[in-house]
Amino acid sequence: MSQQKKLPTTKRFKARAFASFGVLFSFLVTAFAGIILFFRPEGSLATWSRWNFLGIDKKGWEGIHTQFIILFIIFVVVHIYFNWKALLNYIRKKTSESSRAKIELVAALLIVAMLFVAAVNRWQPFWKVIDLRSAIKAGKYSVKVAPPAINAEELPLADLCVKINVPVGEAISRLDAAGFKIVDPETILTKIAKKHGISPEKLFRIITAQ
Repeated sequence: MSQQKKLPTTKRFKARAFASFGVLFSFLVTAFAGIILFFRPEGSLATWSRWNFLGIDKKGWEGIHTQFIILFIIFVVVHIYFNWKALLNYIRKKTSESSRAKIELVAALLIVAMLFVAAVNRWQPFWKVIDLRSAIKAGKYSVKVAPPAINAEELPLADLCVKINVPVGEAISRLDAAGFKIVDPETILTKIAKKHGISPEKLFRIITAQ
C-alpha cells in the first residue's frame, strides 16, 4: 500500500514578525544614512565639492534618511499595536518583582535627561560632537578651496570671472588646456561641472590656477 503524500501547508503571513523585521531593517538604514549625513558638508559646499558617498549625493542621502525615518515610525507604531499588552505586562512584572528594575529605569532616564541638559547648555565633552559636526559642515575635511561667494557654483562662468578678477578668455583657455571645452561663457558653473563629471571646485581651481 503506497503512502499518501502530504500536501505542503501554506504558511500564514505573520504581521507581528513582519513588523519586527520592519523595525529592525528600517532602523539600520536610518542609522546608517544618519551617520553618512553627519559627515557631509553644508548644502552649498556639498554641491561645490560634488560630495557623494557610494555614488549617492547629499540630496539622495537626505531623501533616504527622511523616508526611512517615516517608515521606521510606522513600523514602530505597528509593532506596538501588536505587542502593547505583552510590553505592558513585561514592564509591570519587572517593576514589581524587584527594586533592581526600578533602579535601571531611573538610571536610563537620568542618562537621557543628562544628555538633554548637556546639549541645551553646550557642556563639554559632550559638545565636542557638535564642534566636529560644525567643522565638517564648514567643509574642513572635504573642501580644498572655498567658494569665492555664497552659491558661487550657480553663477555663469562669465560672472564668476568678473567676481574673481580673471579675464573670461584666460579662464576659457585654462579650461580648454585642461580638456574642458567651453562654448558659452554664460553657462552656469554647475552645468559645466556636471557635463564633465567633476566638481565646480575643481573647475574653479583650474580657472584660478590653484
